[in-house]
Amino acid sequence: YNCSSNYRRCKRKGVFAMHVEKYNKGASKRILAHVKRERETVTESSIDWSKTKLNRDIVPPMSSEQLEQVSKLAKRKDAVTLVSTILTLPAELKYSSRLTQEKFFKVASKAIHKHIGGTLAYATVHNDETTPHLHLGIIPMTPDGRLCAKEVCNRKIRDSFFSSITTMITILPIY
Repeated sequence: YNCSSNYRRCKRKGVFAMHVEKYNKGASKRILAHVKRERETVTESSIDWSKTKLNRDIVPPMSSEQLEQVSKLAKRKDAVTLVSTILTLPAELKYSSRLTQEKFFKVASKAIHKHIGGTLAYATVHNDETTPHLHLGIIPMTPDGRLCAKEVCNRKIRDSFFSSITTMITILPIY
């Protein structure tokens, strides 16, 4: 279930990719399983399972039961229950220390969550694939407690978000 996706490149400070996608109840469970590395599947062939121990949780993933509780708030069966963001490590940080890379992902996850809002479901760094990247999951919860992706992550918010995250990445103190 793909409502939206975007990739952006930052020309001033190397290349990175960012992807935002919205998921309904069933797809949210599959993404959560991927983030937690709960099962091996053919589609996850790029994973080096011997390096999975190098993955780090910035914010531990919520349980499947917690995600199920969130799904019960949805008024429609196909309602968006998760906004997933993937942010790759900029090219010039590829050979930097793990500490520098983790600092980058921590600062970026805070900035993304602050910009989008909602409830943070997980923030996990995967180091077991070709390019280290951050998985950030946000429950599109409005301040008044409703589940509404249109208010939390609409096109206008996403577009301003891509501009601000690119700016934020270029001025990070780790550069």
